[in-house]
Amino acid sequence: MTAPVTIIPLVLFAIALNHTSLIVTGLAQYIEPSLQFLLAIMIFGEHINYAELLCFSAVWFGVVSMHI
Repeated sequence: MTAPVTIIPLVLFAIALNHTSLIVTGLAQYIEPSLQFLLAIMIFGEHINYAELLCFSAVWFGVVSMHI
């Protein structure tokens, strides 16, 4: 029962890759986890503790420092 739930999004993602540029895909893969994180906090009212905020900040610090 869980196979279609896994396979369908992967197939749709593969189809979408054929219709977008690699630049857009790469940018979306950078931004998507942060948008999900902010959506959980701002819209769904998820509580965040200091350790989670520290880890989120460390990841973004690493991403930014690799592109400088």
